[in-house]
Amino acid sequence: MVAPERWLKSWQEATPLTAVFSRIDRVVAWPASIDRASLTVEHVEVRASHGSLGLDPDVWAVVAHALAEVR
Repeated sequence: MVAPERWLKSWQEATPLTAVFSRIDRVVAWPASIDRASLTVEHVEVRASHGSLGLDPDVWAVVAHALAEVR
């Protein structure tokens, strides 16, 4: 059995991660969206409110770009 720490590190090294955050979000403080533990994280700031993150075209562009990079 693989030790949890070793498994987590290998997963982090192999899994790209994109964290989308907004400084104007009034529900979640933007520093809470910054991932300081993942090795492959890319942080992308957008200008959208919390409620409009799922509808914002800039957010969709970030997601599309992240998914295209995985190929």
